[in-house]
Amino acid sequence: MNLFDLGERKIIEELKKLYGTIVDDDSYYFAEGKDYILITTDVITKKTHIPDDVSPELAGYFFASLNFSDIAAMGGRPKYFLTSYSMRIDTDFDFFMEFNRGIKKCIKKYKTKMVGGDTKEGDDFTATGIAVGKVNRNYILLRKNFKEDQVVAVISLNFGGDYELLFSVDRSKWQNLKEKMEKNNFKVSEIGETWKGENILVKEGKEVKIKYHGYEHFTRSTLL
Repeated sequence: MNLFDLGERKIIEELKKLYGTIVDDDSYYFAEGKDYILITTDVITKKTHIPDDVSPELAGYFFASLNFSDIAAMGGRPKYFLTSYSMRIDTDFDFFMEFNRGIKKCIKKYKTKMVGGDTKEGDDFTATGIAVGKVNRNYILLRKNFKEDQVVAVISLNFGGDYELLFSVDRSKWQNLKEKMEKNNFKVSEIGETWKGENILVKEGKEVKIKYHGYEHFTRSTLL
């Protein structure tokens, strides 16, 4: 059996069984005083994530914000960032430095510190990031809080792998949250509600079941 016989989702499920400690949220979190510390990681490769017509600076910015979006998805703010690289020995140095200038631009925007990392020789340009953030215990956003009769909404963040963050909130709190978000220049839009039953869209007055069509790593299509 090969990895492409399983796909990314099944691989993660098997790792959960093995370790028993992998959480279902976007970041791992633990208590520190009145806050939770958030830790997440993400990786990109040149082959998969950086098309030839994308500037290395933009790719670096994307890479940092991709990690930060997992912190934001849990209601937190990124504080520290680490990067590790696996690179061919003939990697263009200007490409590498421009990539890091993109990272610096992103971490400066979100008031985050670069605090370390590692470099190794490899067969492709691969960058792995670790983001550490913080959120007040009262404001952490967890997937288990997703329940029936909530408003489903999105925020137009324009950064990271999640260009919009999808979230739910109790209907009684929706209007107050919307007003506060918009005062802080975040545009939020209600797109639906939670309920028991099939995941559906209402299209032209008809209910349509939602089918998963997203990209999945380690599938046969990614071998092409």
